[in-house]
Amino acid sequence: MFSTWAYVLPGGREDRKWKKETTPGSGLGSSTKGVSSTSATMRDPPNLNPVAREGQGNVSTEFETVAVVLESREPLGALRWGLKIEDKADAPLVLTGATDADCTDAPSAEWGAAMDKFYDAKFETILDDFDIAKHDLKADHKTKLDGVVTKMKANPAIKAQLGGACDHTGDEAFNQALSLKRAEAARDYLVAKGIAAGRRSIESYSFDWARVEASHGKSEGKNRRVQVWLQ
Repeated sequence: MFSTWAYVLPGGREDRKWKKETTPGSGLGSSTKGVSSTSATMRDPPNLNPVAREGQGNVSTEFETVAVVLESREPLGALRWGLKIEDKADAPLVLTGATDADCTDAPSAEWGAAMDKFYDAKFETILDDFDIAKHDLKADHKTKLDGVVTKMKANPAIKAQLGGACDHTGDEAFNQALSLKRAEAARDYLVAKGIAAGRRSIESYSFDWARVEASHGKSEGKNRRVQVWLQ
């Protein structure tokens, strides 16, 4: 039987603990961005329906589900679980792990490495280390964007999504505007290089989706960035 878990902060961060949740969504609290966060609920159940696996060999795999604060990339806790399935007709998926011992306060080192690889693989390039409170492109930013221009001119079907972001300093309104200006600076550079308007879009992430962990109020260059995603 699969049990879901919630990482509960009933009286503040110092009281946080894992609590077994017998019924998903059973009144463990809620989180409101920008006001207060009293709890965080993590649910990631596998599909337990039978799957035809005959002749495919026995299969087993393990996962690590991590609850993270988007604004700082601070991990709140981790749950290790997995599944296995035998090599026979209509074999059921069998859950492994997900016990008390598999719930930990800190994720594995492999999780951090996987997050870093995600950014490297997801985006064509990342323009990071913008000056604090500035949106001006640096020389290395322009060099990276020149590579994007070359690829887009070689393939007219490619479109670019530019997402501006910042670190967790300053107020939210300022950071939202600053992040947008960073994305606009990258967009304007592509325009100047001949990339048509319909082939690029911009977004402002503010300090959501921190690339590297940083405490509130601490400046981190890799979070002051523009991400370029070619589609």
